[in-house]
Amino acid sequence: MKSWYIGAIFLLFIFLVGCGSQMNDASSGSDTGSTSNEEELWDQSITGYIADKDESRILLIGKITKQQLEQMSIQELLETASPEAYWLKVDDLEPFEIGQKLEVWPIGGMMESYPAQGEAGKVIIIEERK
Repeated sequence: MKSWYIGAIFLLFIFLVGCGSQMNDASSGSDTGSTSNEEELWDQSITGYIADKDESRILLIGKITKQQLEQMSIQELLETASPEAYWLKVDDLEPFEIGQKLEVWPIGGMMESYPAQGEAGKVIIIEERK
């Protein structure tokens, strides 16, 4: 009977120690706040043309030409560029116009819908709208 109690206490101790370290890891991130944009930026950039805008996002489509952008509907562009299309949330839409070519480094994760959805971190305008 004593060995059963010792075994149960040992298992309980292991369980509590394991859960305690997971809780500490999870809470340490929220205590320090969000990390800087530099740490969250992807290593690889996304390049494409702005095909559409809404209230706070741009639709960036890669693997298309300027001529395709001007002549095709958004649906046709999405079918042509699959899977290179991204709705990216931006802080300020003012500098962005449909037809511009951008290089974007997203921040954090990307939702795997089509078009994919995420947030733009660093943005460089490669080519202005003509």
